[in-house]
Amino acid sequence: MINITDKTQCCGCQACANACPKACISMQADEEGFLYPHIDSSKCIGCNLCEKVCPIIRKPTTTPVLASYAAKHKNTDVKLKSSSGSMFSAIAEVILKEGG
Repeated sequence: MINITDKTQCCGCQACANACPKACISMQADEEGFLYPHIDSSKCIGCNLCEKVCPIIRKPTTTPVLASYAAKHKNTDVKLKSSSGSMFSAIAEVILKEGG
């Protein structure tokens, strides 16, 4: 069961309340209006799902980006009409030019 004794150890994301299969966690506002989990321990079955989804207790794991690429169309007029740098247009032009 999740036990928040220090408010700096809760981001108020409500993941614990959403994960609880018995709905024993409710989010209650403190004197400043920030939401923190309140647990009805009589309903808790000790599944610890609340702790497993908590981003403070369990820091999310990240995987390194192996490679990334960036490009943009050389033609400014075409680029300004696109939201992605017109890469689809540039690639399609090359494919069509080569008979694809």
